Amino acid sequence: MPFYVFKDRDAFLAAGGIPGSSGSYCRDKLLTHFRHQDPKASWRTIQHEAFHQFADQAIGTRLPVWLSEGLAEYFEEGLWTGDGLVTGIVPLRRLGRLRRAMADKDLVGFDEMMGLSRKAWNGAACLGRYDQAWSMVHFMIHGHEGFYQKRFSAFVNDVASGRPPKAAFRNRFGGNAELFRKRYTSWWLSLGDDPTSERYLLATVQTLTSFLARACSQSQQFSSARAFLAAAKEGKLRIGSAQWLPNSLLETAMARAREAGKWSLATIEHRPALVLHTSKGKTFVGRFRLQGQQVTNVKVTVSGDGPDQGP
Repeated sequence: MPFYVFKDRDAFLAAGGIPGSSGSYCRDKLLTHFRHQDPKASWRTIQHEAFHQFADQAIGTRLPVWLSEGLAEYFEEGLWTGDGLVTGIVPLRRLGRLRRAMADKDLVGFDEMMGLSRKAWNGAACLGRYDQAWSMVHFMIHGHEGFYQKRFSAFVNDVASGRPPKAAFRNRFGGNAELFRKRYTSWWLSLGDDPTSERYLLATVQTLTSFLARACSQSQQFSSARAFLAAAKEGKLRIGSAQWLPNSLLETAMARAREAGKWSLATIEHRPALVLHTSKGKTFVGRFRLQGQQVTNVKVTVSGDGPDQGP
């Protein structure tokens, strides 16, 4: 799957990039113009367009535009951790916009949204429409503790197999789009003001574990979590060139780590494991595996009786 990053906008446009955009999937390649003044936005664009590239090859071109863009927006908001992607993130900027749109009754009717053609979407593409598509997909995946998740997966498979989208939706979610919209609206309005704070913590632990794993693969040892975090802060972690990660990834995780809770270092299966205890009673344990000096598996488990922080 060809992917090109341009530092020069004119070169991006000459290669087939869409004017007015910072990234586009052109059916045979993914093109991105990197905006140095806002690298995080550039990375989100890459994740968005990369989903379109993946979907085109793995699912096909049958996805209706709201679903295609909603899924791309869903993965755009995922947090890359170095060895994985934490999805299901609800950024506060989007939550605020969505709630204002609901209060002002600016949402497109579900029947109309599901019937939009690509031409109609492109003709009136706006931030609110992308927010709505994203929020519909997010609800189908995470709403009511994942109640609709299996139905949503089956719906996507139905559409990818050639079933008309509206018929597939009626088959998996029922024929009353208005009732479904009310459930969707009620759920979004019931969320707290920071509904996915736990997912940010999950991404923080997973990212730091990725850096811990790389340091350990270079035979670097730490007597405590404090010693590891100090080495990370001072830029003293050993990372082999073959497993390089951007320093900005570590800086973001370290900034979140300061207020996350109490950190400790445990030993599990003869390897160090990074542990975070939060004030709300949750425990995050980050583990990794090595094959020689190669990090092969980084995962985080969550336990505890603390309150859930959203989907």
